Amino acid sequence: MANQANKRLAIQNARILANHRLFAIGLHGFFIIMRLVLRLRAFSTGMLIKYLLTTGLSGFLQFTLEKTGRARYNAAGELLSAGQDLHQVGLTEWMWDVIYVCWLGQALVALGINRGFWVLWVVPAYAVFKVGPMAARFLGLGNMFGGGGAAAEAQEESAPAMSKRQQKMEKRGGQKVRYR
Repeated sequence: MANQANKRLAIQNARILANHRLFAIGLHGFFIIMRLVLRLRAFSTGMLIKYLLTTGLSGFLQFTLEKTGRARYNAAGELLSAGQDLHQVGLTEWMWDVIYVCWLGQALVALGINRGFWVLWVVPAYAVFKVGPMAARFLGLGNMFGGGGAAAEAQEESAPAMSKRQQKMEKRGGQKVRYR
């Protein structure tokens, strides 16, 4: 029963990585069949470059996740490290999202939608959405992204929010301290 959680994590990560690998192989096979063999719409050099760039990006991210999520065993077959959890939030989650957006663009182009790679603009748009308010606060442009800026932050810090109990005490005339 020792190391049971790590063993479970190693099995879960191996299953996730295998499923994603199979899906990637199937998607690339589908793209090649639809675009090159059946010649569904014209296949241009620009389309090939975009396909290779998205394949390279998703392949790099998938390789990175494979490297960090793969379990390591010693010569006797005992688990040394289960690898990182592939369901954790933050950078790992962002990597999966970029892989899925690349796959979506490739699937749309494989189905004959020549502008399917435009879906990749979701990635920088999301980055602006997430980083924009933080950068605006840093630069003092508070209302640009819906924030109040440095002045609103200073006001909030000087007057902290009161709890319901504190508000009731204020209504009654404030908290009276007796000195002896």
